[in-house]
Amino acid sequence: MLLSDSTIAILKNFSTIHTGIYFREGNILRTMNQGKTVLAEATIDEHIPAGFGIYELSQFLAILSLHKASPEITVKGSNLLIEGGRSTITYRCCAEEIIKGAPTKGLVVPSNDITFTLGEDDFHWVMRTASILKSPNIAVVGDRGKVFIKTYDSENDSEAFDSLEVSTYTGEPFLFVFKTENWKMMNGTYSITISSQGIASFTNEAKKLTYWIALESKK
Repeated sequence: MLLSDSTIAILKNFSTIHTGIYFREGNILRTMNQGKTVLAEATIDEHIPAGFGIYELSQFLAILSLHKASPEITVKGSNLLIEGGRSTITYRCCAEEIIKGAPTKGLVVPSNDITFTLGEDDFHWVMRTASILKSPNIAVVGDRGKVFIKTYDSENDSEAFDSLEVSTYTGEPFLFVFKTENWKMMNGTYSITISSQGIASFTNEAKKLTYWIALESKK
């Protein structure tokens, strides 16, 4: 089994959500954070021949990066054989139950109360602004027929904040609040669906990749 650059990039992103991951047989990768507020699912090109767990995903990725070309990975019992050039690294796998909260399926957003597209440049702007302003919250705000992404501190209105217009809508004003730390998505353009029942989905328009993120509050 060879992992493509695209799959490696997804795994690097998933390592920011959970330190470990369980690879299930097939071509779908899933991960969920310890607080169960972020779940991610990706369909990859490779076929995983058998299930195995990686306890420390960042270390596993570092091992793969030792090789100039993608190494051959073979599942052999409770081990992985990582072969590249004249090197064979035997890497110990872990059982599924060791990866606490390893998800077995994705989610369905219970209602489509707000839907819009967030472009890649706008996504980058939101994340960069939230980092510079040290904003603990990101909100999706509907006001006067426009949708804004607001980076701010919901507990302190004296702090600096940013409001970026991203779309239009019809209906009553709304406010959906997230924790910035839960916005773990890879860069890209996203189709976003928000449910007033406390969850939102972010589907990457260029990859078979979806994140489900819990709302911190809603109004």
